[in-house]
Amino acid sequence: MIASATLFGLDTDIAVSVTDPNCLDRAMRHTRSLARRLDETINRGFGNAEIIALDLADGEPVMVSSLLDQVIIEALFYDDLTDGATQAVLGPATVSPVPPWHRVNIGGAATTIPAGLRLDLMATGRAFLADHAAEVLARELGCGVLIRVGAVAATAGEAPSGGQGTDEPWTVDIDGVRIPLCAGQATARVGHRSGAAGQMTIVAGSAAMAHAAGLYVLREPTDPSPWLRDHAAAIRSDDDGTAAARPIGGHPVAAA
Repeated sequence: MIASATLFGLDTDIAVSVTDPNCLDRAMRHTRSLARRLDETINRGFGNAEIIALDLADGEPVMVSSLLDQVIIEALFYDDLTDGATQAVLGPATVSPVPPWHRVNIGGAATTIPAGLRLDLMATGRAFLADHAAEVLARELGCGVLIRVGAVAATAGEAPSGGQGTDEPWTVDIDGVRIPLCAGQATARVGHRSGAAGQMTIVAGSAAMAHAAGLYVLREPTDPSPWLRDHAAAIRSDDDGTAAARPIGGHPVAAA
């Protein structure tokens, strides 16, 4: 039996589902706490958010928390992997051969953002919340967990039981699209929200990877990189109003 509840954080809706209803309250408390910490760290809508200190530093090093450090490292990793498709590091157009994500300096507890650059960590933070909350809760609660944060979601632990010993996949609703997931998989829906054209859903091993892969494929639809083939399980393209799974990697896909 799946028990679910919702909350709000990181400027979007968050859904928490567990296969043991007795664990739902603990799962909600943990997810709410992490979402609040992330809001106070990376959400500029919070007047005292830690990221604002980086905005005001004008190229000077700033001591950052371990949480902000983790999110920045993840953001830089996927910007580098996708050659900037995730747009976590923004700046003016330049002829410099050094990309923006290579100009951010992280070391120890201090981070330096060169003047003229700006971090946009909200998308990374949402994927971070989905991945980390699902993993920690599945381990601590000993049940299956699905965390959806806006247009990304991650599962961990056992799959829901379909009864009579038959396991059914997790199913998550993102932007009105029902997406089945194997246990331990994650998904992201990227593209234009105004209509089906240009939207797609990616299934991968983590919400962060799925989100990055989706943005990369939208930009380079005819030239998928080897990392995409290795780590993204499927592309569910919705350009024509349907959602047909197209496997591109070696992972099992519930919808394929």
